[in-house]
Amino acid sequence: MSHGVRYGVLAGVISSAYYFSLQIIGLMTNSVMQALPLLILVAAIVLAHLSYKKANNGLMGYGKGMLLGVVASFLFAVITRIYLYIHLKFIDAELLEHTMDQQAFAMEQAGYEPEMIEQALASPMFTIEFVAMAGMAFSFIIGVILSLIIAAITRKKA
Repeated sequence: MSHGVRYGVLAGVISSAYYFSLQIIGLMTNSVMQALPLLILVAAIVLAHLSYKKANNGLMGYGKGMLLGVVASFLFAVITRIYLYIHLKFIDAELLEHTMDQQAFAMEQAGYEPEMIEQALASPMFTIEFVAMAGMAFSFIIGVILSLIIAAITRKKA
């Protein structure tokens, strides 16, 4: 199995278990706690690079490092967002409603008119499908950026 695939799947599974544990202890809406899986992704990319280098006499070019990171990031994004979709759809449907309530409160505090708040919350952005797809795209884009940086640091030419 490819190094990127192995560590991307591992990061996705660990992050999904982490999200599940956040739900159990009641911290699923804590944005700081929700950011930790990005550190898991960083570790996965670094481990994929180290694993590849170990198998190739310590050598890894920038392009190969980037590819490993992109593969790991893609799998991480897909697995975690599939889990979160299932979670929002079947396990805790009220979580999205709670998030919408928080958004409405923040908009009220910012001085938005009630009609504007109602219109914003009625948009397709607050559907489970949109949240899952937007989250997957965001995770993947962040993963690509992290891959660029990490590959520049961990590469080693012949």
